[in-house]
Amino acid sequence: MRKTVTVLIICGSCCVFSLFVRAAEVSTSPVEEVMGELETISRERIDRCNSIALLFERFGATDVIIEPISTDNEPSGSSESGDSSDCPGNVIVTLEGGGQGYIIIGAHLDTTGMGAGALDNFSGMLMAAALYRGLSDEELNHDILFVIFDLEEAGLLGSIDFVCNSSCLPGDIHAMINLECLGITLPHPWPEGSSDMLEEIFVEVGEQFGYDASPVSITGVAADSMAFLALGVPAITLDGVDVCDMDILGSELDVPEVIDSDVFMNSYLIIEEYIRVLDGISYPIDPANER
Repeated sequence: MRKTVTVLIICGSCCVFSLFVRAAEVSTSPVEEVMGELETISRERIDRCNSIALLFERFGATDVIIEPISTDNEPSGSSESGDSSDCPGNVIVTLEGGGQGYIIIGAHLDTTGMGAGALDNFSGMLMAAALYRGLSDEELNHDILFVIFDLEEAGLLGSIDFVCNSSCLPGDIHAMINLECLGITLPHPWPEGSSDMLEEIFVEVGEQFGYDASPVSITGVAADSMAFLALGVPAITLDGVDVCDMDILGSELDVPEVIDSDVFMNSYLIIEEYIRVLDGISYPIDPANER
């Protein structure tokens, strides 16, 4: 998430969520597998790009596409992963479902500042990979397109290039879910970059897990969901930072140790259920954002 000037919280108090949900008889293997990636985290875009591409392949993806970004002084195009010369770029993976349209799961790979970029946004990348792993065995109504965007920190260049130039952009997008800065508090919508209807549905899912998932407003930042909202696509950014945590972003504090494995696991369960709920909706979702 790009941090600029000020923050403002419009719900709740300045504290982390204290309620952690537990789910019996749910396999934790996707989260356990991705958490190990934090041990070898790199700040370099090329390394982060390659690591997430290889992680998707390890989880069974057979067609990992890397699209260089035209706004990064390179022509738009696609190539197969496996060669470091392919990276950096947008990493794109499709999980086939029932063909009723696409749900896009996004996160950004680049980081900024002095830290390792574990929270912002290696955590979002890992969550996307865990969701791919966990949903691979389910029967889905919609195809799911995972897109790990490059150059978010440079002004959303990766997501803007994707919606403007990508040969992989679906014509029928049911919803876009953007994952940011996960593992400190349980996830909540960012209202400035989220469709109101998608926010409401997420709050209802949060209630099922026994916690208040009301939107938390953070001003002076931007996120990749905004490129899709501009296209008229229903989109939401889910993040796990509160006003108290903003000093971590871009600082030397952004290291793997800030990510709580229990919070990350519970965030995974909540977001996975949210995807299931959206996948079960057959009617069009209103993309309007009144904020």
